[in-house]
Amino acid sequence: MRIHLCGNVLNWAYQFGGYLRALGHDVRVFVSAQEPIAVYRPEWEQDDADTVLPEWVEPVDVRFSRVLVPGREERRFLRQLADCDVIQTFGEYAVWAWRTRTPYVVLSYGGDLEILPFARGSLKEVGLAVLVRRALRGADALVYAIPSHRTLVQQLGIETARFNPHAVPIDTDRWAPIEEAARRRLRARYPQRLVFFHGARQEWTFKDANDKANDRLFRGFARFVREDRADDSLLIAVERGRDVERSKALVASLGVADRVVWIKELRKAELITMLRSVDVFFDQFSHGYFGVATLEALACGVPTCLRLSLEGTEGIDLPPVFNVSTEDDIVRAMHACRREDTRAAMRGASREWAVARHDWRVVMEWYLELYRGVPRRRRPLGASACA
Repeated sequence: MRIHLCGNVLNWAYQFGGYLRALGHDVRVFVSAQEPIAVYRPEWEQDDADTVLPEWVEPVDVRFSRVLVPGREERRFLRQLADCDVIQTFGEYAVWAWRTRTPYVVLSYGGDLEILPFARGSLKEVGLAVLVRRALRGADALVYAIPSHRTLVQQLGIETARFNPHAVPIDTDRWAPIEEAARRRLRARYPQRLVFFHGARQEWTFKDANDKANDRLFRGFARFVREDRADDSLLIAVERGRDVERSKALVASLGVADRVVWIKELRKAELITMLRSVDVFFDQFSHGYFGVATLEALACGVPTCLRLSLEGTEGIDLPPVFNVSTEDDIVRAMHACRREDTRAAMRGASREWAVARHDWRVVMEWYLELYRGVPRRRRPLGASACA
């Protein structure tokens, strides 16, 4: 099967492309040549920042402002993108697939359903929102994995929606625990008795769809430090997001600045080493579901804490996490994680669940069945309707 992929948010196009190639399919991945976010570039996945892109990955320089009246680069890109059996796309790049006559599948896992279709503000933002709505409705299949998004799917009138709570593949050979002796050697680089890692973006004052409620973790950690009689713990946080400086100020005001270490964003190889080196991973405390960072931590067998809304999850095999939302929840989870036997049990359960539900071989077979079921028909050209 010839499959083209575009929209490299979270490096999904690159990752999906690699998985599909490993299964023997003819794949081409298109990535933005001007991607402003480093972690959305394929090379972010590799050990070497100067890694040359493989021949099946092609950078393209196209403008969303030209999607309806394409320039030369956009016309060339649309011809290339359309020359396949099915297109798999992510995020706002669905609008390019919509502009072709080729069947396409969209995976939604966040802002492309929660934010992009409802954007308000500048004419450019409103215009892109209109195009995204049309592209989502025009997809031959819209895959969504977050239970609460069922309401958004209905609100947007997406008739081809398919719900799969395990629609995100993980390379569980790469994201994996290491032998216990090796894990202990890595862990020994931190002398503290407990090391917590907070990998989420710092987003907690804007109260929008990106809210991670990070302040609850810092307040909870300060309480834990005061209550923990051993008085020996460390919190590592990532300098990423709109509220980094506000978070640093909060940490200082709580009197735990000497217990919080701030690090730069980690490339994926560095992140794997970090996850193998810490005791507990903290994600977000507001959204209500897990993202890729949680899947990566669970696959590495790291006890994980986040807010997990149970609404609409009946019959879903939920991940084995500490379900925390409030400051009190966080403090209780930290105290529970003081026990090595608790952490060991969570490590085993986390790994087992990730392999069973999100290993790429299992997930990509599901996608291939979906692709095979997509009608081999030529749709009306996307620009024919823009309402």
